[in-house]
Amino acid sequence: MNHKNKSLHIPVIFILCISALLTSCGYGQKIASGESVVSSDFIEVKANSELSTIGCIVVGNVKDLSNSRDFLWLDKKLIVRQAIFGRLSLKPYRGVKLSVVDRVLMDRKFVNNQEILKQLGCDAILSAKIIEFKNEFYVTYSSTKVAIVYELRGKGNEIIWTKETGARSDAGTIPLSPVGVATGLFFATKNREEEIALRLVDSVVRKGIDSLPDFFSKTGAAKAKLNVNEIQEDRVGSKIEKSLKHQKVSQMIERQDYSASLKKCKRLIESDPQDHHALFLAGKSALGLKLNAEAANYFKTAIVLSPTDSSYYSGLGLTLLKQGNLDKARHAFDKALGFDKYHVVALSGVGDILRKEGKNKKAATFYFSAGLSSLRKENYPEAVAALKAINSLPKTGFSIDKGKKLRQLIAFNRKSLRN
Repeated sequence: MNHKNKSLHIPVIFILCISALLTSCGYGQKIASGESVVSSDFIEVKANSELSTIGCIVVGNVKDLSNSRDFLWLDKKLIVRQAIFGRLSLKPYRGVKLSVVDRVLMDRKFVNNQEILKQLGCDAILSAKIIEFKNEFYVTYSSTKVAIVYELRGKGNEIIWTKETGARSDAGTIPLSPVGVATGLFFATKNREEEIALRLVDSVVRKGIDSLPDFFSKTGAAKAKLNVNEIQEDRVGSKIEKSLKHQKVSQMIERQDYSASLKKCKRLIESDPQDHHALFLAGKSALGLKLNAEAANYFKTAIVLSPTDSSYYSGLGLTLLKQGNLDKARHAFDKALGFDKYHVVALSGVGDILRKEGKNKKAATFYFSAGLSSLRKENYPEAVAALKAINSLPKTGFSIDKGKKLRQLIAFNRKSLRN
């Protein structure tokens, strides 16, 4: 496979820069613009028997009013709705499966909340609006922001409770590892864009739903609790539940708490031996602990279960690179590039191998391709890391030219964001 200096189409890029360290903070505080974007809680609780006995809440529609060009490939409404359902199920309300709610919402026979709630046997419907879901990038600094408004309405469509919550993430530059840029990218970047979005949405939803008051009386609470276990069982095997568990492990890895993350991964693998992403995270944790042989075994098992995932081959390639097996490491990176020719870690890994072999011109070519791939995937911190890798090579006319071109591309896209 020939990956030499492939031309990549670079559109005028909007931002997609997710943090390596996620710091959630309420939008009620002052943010970078100096303005508070969250209103204070508006809670209207009427002192009557109807509202004091709310025991069942269904999760209704989620609207995306963010008008954002970021995260276009993500189903934001679905992610937020699933997160609300999951968090609401931890409170002592009875709930209804989303698929059941959807069938009723799509049935034109039920035109208002009263009819919908009567059909579902529930007391209130909780809907949400995504008002912000965007990124800001400043070459070495990025911020992702999410804000959601919740509305709980009763059978007469009256507003019972509303709240707006938000969170943001902040990230700095990706450090160069002593082993090479590929290792730095492997540990500093997230494994799945979906998991990144889940993490930030989960933070926003947790703050919102946890503040939902208990409207029911003791009788209503007792009735509601009867079905909590049923809802929890429905969530355990869900995709979002598994992703959230993976996300918690990723957070441990980001904190470099590799022993804890490896222990958690082993429990996940024990409960589901087919969980190839848990095996990947276990390999990453073992690699962080310098348990290279153990890491290689985890990556190889993950590849057997999911033989087309480029990240798994890159993990194996980095492990082999640390073991000094350059030929096998190159083969693993080539496999990764065979499934994703824009895979940044794999391109950087090949660059690191070529650098070790003293082939600095070819190394600069692969680092440059890694930078272009980062821009193509709208990930500026990775592009900056690739630029640093080029600049760290011995100064030649070729490497200087590649660095200059990549810097110009980064600057051009940064300028386009301001226009």
